[in-house]
Amino acid sequence: MTEKKKFVGIKIFSALIIITSLMHIRTLFLGKQWYGQLYQFLPEWLLTLRYCFSWFQRLLGLFAAIGLLYRKEICRKIILVISWFTIAMLYWKHPYEAYKNHSIILDQKYGHLFQAMGVEGISFESLTMASLIAQYAFDILFFAPLIYYFTRPAVKEQFC
Repeated sequence: MTEKKKFVGIKIFSALIIITSLMHIRTLFLGKQWYGQLYQFLPEWLLTLRYCFSWFQRLLGLFAAIGLLYRKEICRKIILVISWFTIAMLYWKHPYEAYKNHSIILDQKYGHLFQAMGVEGISFESLTMASLIAQYAFDILFFAPLIYYFTRPAVKEQFC
């Protein structure tokens, strides 16, 4: 088995992190006002801190994912720290209140689509808990295998 095929996971995880980081950065460009709608339950100082931290984490993830492609050990460690942090802080990353606020916004903008399709009793808000659970599961099912993969001895040997 060639080295390229054997360690294709490095490229796959890097690409996924780069894509999701860019998607989140695009969302952050909507600004603190939009962000504030979702996290309006937070005091202003904490909202600002969270918003700045989101920028920091996305830019750090982007930097580290690019560094993974160059097999930089520090970037592997950064990705592992981000991964562990994400799993440990799932509620902080995705609090129920923010998901509920987002669902209300979606209902205001797109709730009519359920009615147009003839679906009764369903709204984005009614799906808040299910979508939150799905998001938690997605994060765990992405970051846990990433942690496993990047801590395997054969993969660690690829980094300098």
